[in-house]
Order: sequence, then structure tokens, then C-alpha cells
Amino acid sequence: MDGKSLVNAIDHLDPEFVFVSGAFVPSKNLNYKLDGDTKEIARFWFRKSVLEYERMLRQDLVEEVAGMTLFPTAQEVHLAITFGIPPDQYHTGDIDNKAKTIVDALKGPIYLDDLQVKILWVDKQLTQKEENWCVIAVK
Repeated sequence: MDGKSLVNAIDHLDPEFVFVSGAFVPSKNLNYKLDGDTKEIARFWFRKSVLEYERMLRQDLVEEVAGMTLFPTAQEVHLAITFGIPPDQYHTGDIDNKAKTIVDALKGPIYLDDLQVKILWVDKQLTQKEENWCVIAVK
């Protein structure tokens, strides 16, 4: 990944904080079962890998923002998330489900609740190598 490959939204965001993760981001596909009478969600679950990734990212972010008085913030935030995805995975998986994983992992170290996210820009870029990465920018 080179600096030119980052999406313009990150540059225009003028972020307070940028974090790069070199790990594969699992999709947070919510599987739910509707209660037949009320049509309300009775339960939902996701893969263990999602929870492990969120825990790992949250821990990395806590270390990155240690000593920064800006975080965690109680203010509204603007997020830009860019996923680097290799050719064999580029047309599989939804980036909105990957973004949900990131947004949920930011709760705690970056903001108090994901209700604070006012703007969310998500995109993906084709990587030249068999590598996954993710750039998270916060304003």
C-alpha cells in the first residue's frame, strides 16, 4: 500500500487520527430469527472471528490513543474507512458488513457510542498483492 492509494475522502476529512490495520477484517453478517407473532428479532449472532477481531482492534486502538486527551470523545465523529482487498476477494463480501465490524470496534477507545457517528465514508480498493488492509480515519 502506498500513500497515493488512500481514498480522497480521508484527505478531505482532515482527520485527527488515522490508524492502519494490516489484518483481514471479517464481515459482521447479522443472522437473525424473527419471532413469528411479533416480527421482532428474537436473537442474532455472528462468527467468533468477528468478536476476536473487534477485541484485537479495540486493544490496538487503546494503545494508539493512550495519552491523547481527544479520545474517547463524546462529540459527533466523522469516519472514513478504506479497505484494501486482494483480487480473489474483491467481488465477495459486503463492505458495509466489514464497516460494521470497524464501527463497533471503535466504541470505547474512539467514541462512547456509535450513535455519535455523523458521517461514514466506506470504500474499497483493489490491492496488487494478496494482502488485506484497512485504513481508519477519524475527525
